[in-house]
Amino acid sequence: MKKHWLLIIILCLVKLGIHLVGNGNYGFHRDEFLHLSAGDHLAWGYMEFPPLVAFIARIATTIFDTQLAGIRLFPTMAGIAILILCCRMAEEMGGKKRSVLIAGICILGFIPFYRNHLLFQPVAFDQLLWTLGFYYLIRYINTQSPKYLLLLGAVAGLGMMNKFTMVVWIAAIIAGLLFYQRAKE
Repeated sequence: MKKHWLLIIILCLVKLGIHLVGNGNYGFHRDEFLHLSAGDHLAWGYMEFPPLVAFIARIATTIFDTQLAGIRLFPTMAGIAILILCCRMAEEMGGKKRSVLIAGICILGFIPFYRNHLLFQPVAFDQLLWTLGFYYLIRYINTQSPKYLLLLGAVAGLGMMNKFTMVVWIAAIIAGLLFYQRAKE
């Protein structure tokens, strides 16, 4: 697995480079203003969304003020984390270097991710938490270690603080595990 880290780092640098080139071509999207404004008025929730994105917005504006490139670095880093997790999942499922490369290229080649990981919106963090949850699920299935179930629960809870679509993900995981157990019998 250690030999694949160089490949994963190269894929991440490609993704980062693409985002940095495209990042300055567009100004703020109107939804970004909403999320950044919520960061100035932290609460336990808002009419439109749960509080996690506002908390991240507060961190982003504390570090970068209102610099577009700095604020958009957060969803870009979420996208890079998704790339790393997908490559790690390929390794976890027994894939060799070619599998890791194909997984990384699939993430790099999925065009909608570029918009999602460019704009400061809850979508990028939602996708990251779903992917992290899938990674922990795969680790649990492979190791049967209960710590991965705890981590899976923590990810689900954090995901609920980001977007309520996490309920759909949780329902799908429960259904999938029920079918998985039934198929093993």
